[in-house]
Amino acid sequence: MYVHEHIRYAEALACTGKADAFMKALRQAIPVGYRDVVPCGDIRQSNCYYSSSDVSFRNRYEADDLYEEIMTGRITLRGGWRIYSSGPGIFIGIIVTRLLGFRLEYGNVIIDPVMPHSLDGFSASLEIMGGTVTFNYAVKEDSFSRSSHNQ
Repeated sequence: MYVHEHIRYAEALACTGKADAFMKALRQAIPVGYRDVVPCGDIRQSNCYYSSSDVSFRNRYEADDLYEEIMTGRITLRGGWRIYSSGPGIFIGIIVTRLLGFRLEYGNVIIDPVMPHSLDGFSASLEIMGGTVTFNYAVKEDSFSRSSHNQ
């Protein structure tokens, strides 16, 4: 798994309203509690983002022969060969713009959250234009929510 692309995959899931898959993809990209979401993942340092999740093979032929074992989780995934420095920033941006649904586009404020039903009742406060706005989310259907806000 290439983490940057995986975060963009999560964003695409949000754009298509697939809230549960979106949340799962987000959880697969963060290091905290990684093995709870990716059981075949090796133990990782929880305060850093790797560039990828890698499987060690001697060559591409061995990888091809063992592909089914990778896909079923019988082979351990390890942290990639380097630390991914921009991942956290992109990740937080997607949390704000897709999960919480707060965006500024062409001078307009857009509030369009994509949130799984499991987050019904979730609350978030954001600093916006010099003030604090608290959003209280009520998820009424799978994938989408309506929000009320207080200033």
